[in-house]
Amino acid sequence: MSKMTEFIRKINQTKGLKPLIDDFILLPESDQEMIRNLAKHFKSKL
Repeated sequence: MSKMTEFIRKINQTKGLKPLIDDFILLPESDQEMIRNLAKHFKSKL
């Protein structure tokens, strides 16, 4: 399973944003960057 799929699944299972932010902070810099880029990509599609 890809890291992105795992991350999205975690978002869906998370109760609120706080645990998600805590997890994000613990991720390696490269994963944080990947998530930021994905968020920018989705934001530009809206």
